[in-house]
Amino acid sequence: MSFVLLLICPLSGFCANDDICLWLRFDHAGVIAPASVETRDIEMLDNISLSTVTIAANELRENWTGVPVTLQIVEDTTHKNEYFKIEKRENDLMEGPQDSPNRIYITAGSASGLLYGAYFILRSQAMGDGCLCKTLGNEDVIEQEPAYSKRLVQIDVHEFPKQLSLKSFARACASIGINGIVLTGKSRKNIKEIKDIFAPYHIELLNNIDTQDITTIDIRQNNSLHLQYLAPLWQIPTPDTNHPTSAILGVIQQPSSITQHPFSSLNLYAFGRMAWMPQIIKERVAFEWLAQTFTENPLFVIPMRDVLMKSANPTPADIENFVSVWHQMSRTIDSQQHSIVEEMLNRQLEDSLE
Repeated sequence: MSFVLLLICPLSGFCANDDICLWLRFDHAGVIAPASVETRDIEMLDNISLSTVTIAANELRENWTGVPVTLQIVEDTTHKNEYFKIEKRENDLMEGPQDSPNRIYITAGSASGLLYGAYFILRSQAMGDGCLCKTLGNEDVIEQEPAYSKRLVQIDVHEFPKQLSLKSFARACASIGINGIVLTGKSRKNIKEIKDIFAPYHIELLNNIDTQDITTIDIRQNNSLHLQYLAPLWQIPTPDTNHPTSAILGVIQQPSSITQHPFSSLNLYAFGRMAWMPQIIKERVAFEWLAQTFTENPLFVIPMRDVLMKSANPTPADIENFVSVWHQMSRTIDSQQHSIVEEMLNRQLEDSLE
């Protein structure tokens, strides 16, 4: 199982300039023009918040393939700062693909809410719901706000992988709702430069002193020979709603593993999604990561999701099932990738019989 994801992930996860984009691998096939996106009522925002809205709008213009979208700041005193609402309304501007009669409205009381709402619909698109028809019914409204007010990741920037820029890391963290980074080690960049990179993505920099009293989740991959999807082993409690500030911290001991081992990327993704919504189904988290990192093809995603769910404590039967899954995967990935992994898998099986 580890051979497949170790080999395929680096081949499918690059953005521009040979920079790793982790699970933010958007399929632009068939896209002939930028998506129609407008912003409303953002005039009173400060410069950083305006940058955040710009990022949200640009993400949608570059990657959204559905109906036109409006991002709107509204006055809101009843929800948390990062709350967002998504609804489908009649298009009052009558513009976009084939003059679509519908428009998606993402409204929030803050720029960060708009950013999280934009990543929500892009995630739905990657899951195979490009127009939000399955996710968003004709009269339904999606409303979300994070369970934890501080969703933090601790990382040693001195060991940060070269092929993953800080900007791409900030973008990936924002897409799963991470809003704080605890830096350890000595950085090659000064703190102000790092802050300037993370701030537009609504990510705050902290130090170890700020996190001494927080519940900690270990999201590191301890054994490189036994790769695990760790989320089924985690018990992330629902925070006390009476406590004004709740925080949860995920620790990455070896930052290079994020790009070297796909399971480390998966576990980071899972931590962010569960810090936002502790009750989220762990099978869904695995499904989301597979669909966004590789392909939404159910011939790949469904059996591999089942493999991931059993990766924490695999049995011989699970390994046999993986061989079967691997042969099914030959339909969804190119022949070169398949032949490389097939050779490695056969060699591993031969060694195990000696």
